[in-house]
Amino acid sequence: MLDAEPYVRMISIDFSKAFDTVRIFEKIALLPLPDFLYNWLLQFFSERSHSTIFNGVISSTLKINCSIIQGTGMGPAMYLISASDLKPQHSPNAMAKYADDTYLLVPASSSHLANSEVDHVIDWAEIHNLHVNMAKCTEMILYHKGKPPQSFPPLLKQGILRVTETKVLGITFTNNLTMNLHVTNLVTKTNQSLYALRILRTHGLDGTQLYMVCRAYIENRLGYAISAWGGFTSLKDMDKLQKTINRAYRRGLSGNLPLPSIQTIISKADRVLFHKVVSNPSHVLHNLLPPERPTTSMILRDRPHNMQLNSATTQMRRNFIQRMLFLDAY
Repeated sequence: MLDAEPYVRMISIDFSKAFDTVRIFEKIALLPLPDFLYNWLLQFFSERSHSTIFNGVISSTLKINCSIIQGTGMGPAMYLISASDLKPQHSPNAMAKYADDTYLLVPASSSHLANSEVDHVIDWAEIHNLHVNMAKCTEMILYHKGKPPQSFPPLLKQGILRVTETKVLGITFTNNLTMNLHVTNLVTKTNQSLYALRILRTHGLDGTQLYMVCRAYIENRLGYAISAWGGFTSLKDMDKLQKTINRAYRRGLSGNLPLPSIQTIISKADRVLFHKVVSNPSHVLHNLLPPERPTTSMILRDRPHNMQLNSATTQMRRNFIQRMLFLDAY
């Protein structure tokens, strides 16, 4: 979308209150589920109550007739079912939803429809026993790095705050799609947490055990969702991440054993995720793959995949799917 537009309005929508359980099961009843599974879900979400324990005193119970139980494996799926009929009113506007996070994407060509789209979401929320918390909603104007639009659209009439950075599922995005702020925050948090590894070493953890703890921490902290944002990092950002790994090694926090480089972490994460996307037709990213190449009698050089390579701009090739399609292609 951004590749063909001078800018895109990304509106983050925050819902408060809770979903109406009755409406959720009206939608679940339309799914091709066996009766025993539907009845089990209905029983699980019905007749629930809540009480609080403080200083050994238990409060009286209060019935819960709405919401999705947080912390359960069914929580995200129940939310997706609940929000399945929440869609943009106009094309080419788009909407991205994950768990209880909802983002409305409005390109410049339909910027004049942004207010009506927000009103549509507010109306939908009221019908489903929800409330849009305007104080937590934000709008960010996305544009290509180095190519800001000549004029920005007016603010939304609902009073939604316009920002230049936002956090989406733990990843900090800026309005020009650079990752320098996210990398800076990531490096700062990682360096602060290295102190915990020093404490573990002081208490006797060393050798292979210290290495395993350090590597697990480094890879999980720096590698979180790295396939999504790694392609948009600059060489300077990559150098910052690598210096963080080098610092842990120099301080002896890896048991004097070498840690994987940031490039190794990215490559491993990319290949594992791409294999899952290609091999599983039900994967959420599978529909983003291009069609396979037509069969031919010519003997061609082996590729890691059998999909067509489409032309893409430099910005688009930073995207995970495009990046993996062209990996080892030449």
